[in-house]
Amino acid sequence: MEEVRGKGLFVGIELVRNRSTKTPLYDWTTGKGASSKQRIINAALDRGLYAMGGNANVLMLCPPLTVTKQEVDEAMSILDEVLHLSDSECESL
Repeated sequence: MEEVRGKGLFVGIELVRNRSTKTPLYDWTTGKGASSKQRIINAALDRGLYAMGGNANVLMLCPPLTVTKQEVDEAMSILDEVLHLSDSECESL
């Protein structure tokens, strides 16, 4: 993850292979990294967090405005877990 942007509860998280070089996780010209991004989305969904693919390198979260602090904490825990799971895979691309 490199940068998080958002307005209100609509948040985009930029996915990169390497934080130092800021190389995007998904290269749309070659398709490299597409399966890694999909695995991140699927792993989040398997754990109960719906994240949208959005732009090539952006993972989007948009919870309802009625979300509770407990639900946000749970979502961030899931997101943290799936991003850590993907770190070793992303660095090997």
